[in-house]
Amino acid sequence: MRLFPFFTLIKENETGKKLLDTKDVRGLLEFILGAEGLNYGGKPKPDSFSSPARGHLRTALEEHLVEAAGYAHSDGVSHIHFTLAAGHRSDIESLLGDVLGRYERLGRIRYEIDLSFQSASSDTIAVDENILPLRNARGELVFRPGGMAHCLTI
Repeated sequence: MRLFPFFTLIKENETGKKLLDTKDVRGLLEFILGAEGLNYGGKPKPDSFSSPARGHLRTALEEHLVEAAGYAHSDGVSHIHFTLAAGHRSDIESLLGDVLGRYERLGRIRYEIDLSFQSASSDTIAVDENILPLRNARGELVFRPGGMAHCLTI
């Protein structure tokens, strides 16, 4: 658990620390994934934390910006494309607004960011631990983004 980049966020949170101290694995998973905790189950991947860097916990999106500044640019411009589930547009636009200027200054580069969105028609049925279709509290099937971006809306 200590190797996860978000471990510090858990141990600095009162609820998270208690779950760690009592070794409540199920509670920790619910805390990490659920809206009452870190909400990783509801966040888009670029908004999840991937690695600590010089005392700053970077998101996966920030890691992409750093890598692009290092080797994926031409004439001082780096073109990056992200494909997301449509419901995460405002989260990612907000994150970009918060960090883009800082990484442009650090990398002495300009980023041109494009976003495309997976069509809900590519979503797939979620399954439970018995590989049976997952249903919500109302008995409705639960869907999740299908991945691989085979049905995009640009």
